[in-house]
Amino acid sequence: MTDEQLAVARQHEEYHREKFGLEKSNVSFRKGFIENLKAANVEDSTVDVVVSNCVINLAPSKVPVIAEIARVLKTGGELYFSDVFADRRIPKHLQQDKDKVLFGECLSGALYLEDFRRLMASVGLGGWGVVEARELDVENPEIAARVGPIRFYSLTVRAVKLPSGAGEGEGEDLPEDYGQTAIYSGSIPEQAAEFVLDDVRVFKTGVATPVDATTAAMLAVSRYGSAFTVTEKGAHQGPFTGWARFPASVAGAWWSATVEKSKSGCC
Repeated sequence: MTDEQLAVARQHEEYHREKFGLEKSNVSFRKGFIENLKAANVEDSTVDVVVSNCVINLAPSKVPVIAEIARVLKTGGELYFSDVFADRRIPKHLQQDKDKVLFGECLSGALYLEDFRRLMASVGLGGWGVVEARELDVENPEIAARVGPIRFYSLTVRAVKLPSGAGEGEGEDLPEDYGQTAIYSGSIPEQAAEFVLDDVRVFKTGVATPVDATTAAMLAVSRYGSAFTVTEKGAHQGPFTGWARFPASVAGAWWSATVEKSKSGCC
């Protein structure tokens, strides 16, 4: 974020205050690094929603970025972001791309899907899923030759911060089955017939839908919680198989989404 971009945002602050009928603006702008939000005076457990668009892949190290997001989110708070992912780890020589072409195309910093899954679970953001996915078609012959067989995807991800000390099977890096179900009441405006959590998890109104322990915890603690009745955990029944897996071409990850082919780069 540059000072020039912030200046443009501040120019429109008063306009939006008037539009929403507020006596005083409820918006503040803070400039800082996503890896160190504390330096921008963003305190622990104070944020309801974090939104990001194709930024995390530009960070040299993803661990402090995701950890900082988890730190500032309230329990039940949501991370909603789009970014570029890869079906394998990006080789060091591509990460250190000297001419920055791959960096500028959001490719050299792409997150390996399985590393992302493990990282999210490790910081308390194990309750997540893919909302939308499209495979990126690298059309430039020179870039395609450099990245070789690596496949890139633009994913929109929704994640909910689970309580610290989550119960057995909750927030783990793979879904576990404890015989739970969730019933959606149909009470969320504009989603009376069904609630779409992500590309895979769709809850029909009034229907008891089997859920894994992480999804159950995610629903209960989120801003959607009052619209759901979630049953208690029973005995562990092994891995949860209710959600279809992502296409095998995407590292066999457990989540799923309808993947479209895209010729455009980045997110």
